[in-house]
Amino acid sequence: MRSFFKKSYTILIVTLFFLISCEDFVEIDPPTNEVVQETVFTVDETAIAAMNGIYVLMNSTGSQFSSGIEIFTGLASDELVNFFNNNDYQDISTNEILSDNTIIFSNFWSNGYQIVNNANAVIEGLDGNTDLTPELRNQLLAEALFIRGYAHFYLVNLFGPVPYVTTTDVEINNNSSRLPEVEVYDMIINDLQEAETFAEAALINEEDEDVTVRPTFWAITALLARTYLYRNDWALAEETAAIIIDEGPFQLESDLNEVFRATSSEAIWQLVPNDGFTTRLGELLPITFLGPGNFSAFGATAFQPGFLEVFTEGDGRIGAWIGSQNENSFPTKYKNSISLSIGETEFPEYTVMLRLAEQYLIRAEARLQQGNILAALDDLDIVRNRAGLPNVSSSNPAEILELIMEERQRELFAEGGHRWLDLKRTEMADEVIGSLKPLWDATDILWPIPEQEIFNNSNLLPQNDGY
Repeated sequence: MRSFFKKSYTILIVTLFFLISCEDFVEIDPPTNEVVQETVFTVDETAIAAMNGIYVLMNSTGSQFSSGIEIFTGLASDELVNFFNNNDYQDISTNEILSDNTIIFSNFWSNGYQIVNNANAVIEGLDGNTDLTPELRNQLLAEALFIRGYAHFYLVNLFGPVPYVTTTDVEINNNSSRLPEVEVYDMIINDLQEAETFAEAALINEEDEDVTVRPTFWAITALLARTYLYRNDWALAEETAAIIIDEGPFQLESDLNEVFRATSSEAIWQLVPNDGFTTRLGELLPITFLGPGNFSAFGATAFQPGFLEVFTEGDGRIGAWIGSQNENSFPTKYKNSISLSIGETEFPEYTVMLRLAEQYLIRAEARLQQGNILAALDDLDIVRNRAGLPNVSSSNPAEILELIMEERQRELFAEGGHRWLDLKRTEMADEVIGSLKPLWDATDILWPIPEQEIFNNSNLLPQNDGY
């Protein structure tokens, strides 16, 4: 990763000074000269700018978190079909990815480690810091540790064993080795647990006005619950999700059209759109999709023909979150894709990164896996009822688990890569994708380590099987 980390460190210096425009964020003008890291973290305002720069990076074109995760995991799974005449898109859609695929490298590997490296710069700048306001120092440290864990969560799920990068030291990073997935998860959990302690010390709670637009104690805890679920640690997954559900200031929106609004009561963490840009690039489909042969890159996908079959009659999500045009259907969870409408001064929608409905489904699955069928059904029915569906009457654990996974498919489609990651963690990809795509192979569930990275750092060997 020699060339990448040199490039990443340059990007780090630049992105430290980009800000997300948001109420109660301290706004400053970017400095005209290069400021070394030691001076960035001597003043509250520049320290905030450093952290805000990470969110700008996450929400910029080419970032996996600016709809890339939804588009490309959707194409790789059973959610989306590709109409774009681009080899990289086509290879991802058919699961015939080459190790030199530019999207896999730039949107996922490179961008993921850029985010990690920037978070590490903030962590290093705050370590032992006595110049900043103590509460602010704790808040920013909690956010940076959370972001480092969040980015590694996606790296390990997409690529399998990966380096867990905890420093900006270029020489160390250039020679970093891949760690087993279990060790990566351990380090994610350690980061999140440490982040929780700093979040509590900073008194980040429901009284803060920025409770959803900055990763707070609640966002950290929500990602912990998801991580425990992926580790099959059912007791901790249930216990941690319960903190969000029972103690957090969140509630499910009764109106499905309000779930992805900036004011959503179920949003646990949201990214504020960068000025003058879209909320979710992948949600431009209603505007740009005009049928095969006449579309833009961002309107080049639609749902797989059989996708709607998972929905049953009376499901309100069909009308609220799914649109149709030219005999194709596509996600419409976001309604206001193109920045600000005329006369508006605030974005009507933010990018929802974590929300309450997922926590109910986490707890439902964790409870079922521990044999608590009635409690699992309670959580499952809460999500189903909000969508207009009746309670589940089954008492068969295997059947209920299947219903939970179907509910995750309906509730979390085109959102955060959940479908692809669910198929991976439950080992259902071969059955589901293999029956849909003739070129599918079991090794396709992991994406390749970019070949240029292996060329620069042989410690990244061996390459994932099948590439």
